[in-house]
This record gives sequence, C-alpha cells and structure tokens, in this order.
Amino acid sequence: MKKAILPLVIAIALTGAVSAQGFSGYGPGPGRGPGFEPMARSQANLPTAPVIETIEGKLELVNGSPAIKDGALTYYVRLPGMLYGFIDGFKEGAQVKLEGYKFAIPSVKDSFVFHVEKLTLGSRVIDLSAKAMAGRGMQEGMMGGMMGQGSGFGGMHGRY
Repeated sequence: MKKAILPLVIAIALTGAVSAQGFSGYGPGPGRGPGFEPMARSQANLPTAPVIETIEGKLELVNGSPAIKDGALTYYVRLPGMLYGFIDGFKEGAQVKLEGYKFAIPSVKDSFVFHVEKLTLGSRVIDLSAKAMAGRGMQEGMMGGMMGQGSGFGGMHGRY
C-alpha cells in the first residue's frame, strides 16, 4: 500500500506544478508559452511579397539541376516537373530568358531557386504561371481529377 501511495503523490505534485505554469497561449511574457509575439512585432517581421525578376543566360547543369550562372550567383531553374524533357530546345547550353521569383537557399552562399513564370527560348515565349497552367488543366493533378475532367478525389470524379 505504501509503495502505491508514493507514485500517486509524485503524479499529483507534477500535475499541480505543470498546471501552475499559467499558460494561456504561447510565447514569452506573463501567461504566455514559447513563441508568443504581440501582433505589432509579428507583422513587422513578415516577409514582403516576392517581386518578379528577369534573368538571362545559358543553361548549365549544376549539381545535376538546370541552372543559370551570373558571375558568382547561381540560379537553379524551377519549372513544373512534368515539363522537363518536353520543352524542345530546353537543354544545356541553350540561351534563355526567364521571368519569375527568386528565393535564396539559406544553406548555400550566392545560390537561389528561380521559380519560372515565363520562359523565353529563342523566339518562343512559354507562360508557366499558375493561372496559365490551370487553364490547361495541369494544376489539378491527382486531387482534381484527370487533367481537368471533374473535381473528384484522385480521379474518382466525385465518388468520395
């Protein structure tokens, strides 16, 4: 009996200690847990909207990915995956002009991922924006049916 009472007393004491912490949210401060920031400070730290940029250059393979080098800077080209290999002339050494958004790669100095919205290859201009791709039915993928054929789950056409 005495052996059973000691763990019960310890459990009650730990429960009381945890509930006495006074968490009414998350973050530092009175009654806050980890990660709390008042609204004014958290909005000041929000990233700004990305700006469309234009880069030009020759495509190279860098670490097995298509990229454009501009001096010390490396821009890894990000296209919708289904298009790699299907854009005629999009290969190593091709002169391209890209419009889109660049995002820094924190772990690699002077390197960026460049999300392409518009690709100019020779005299052809290919619009790869989400709005243009959705019009072609490619944005829907598995969750939206088969290439724009309804809105079912996984191509089931509304059965689920």
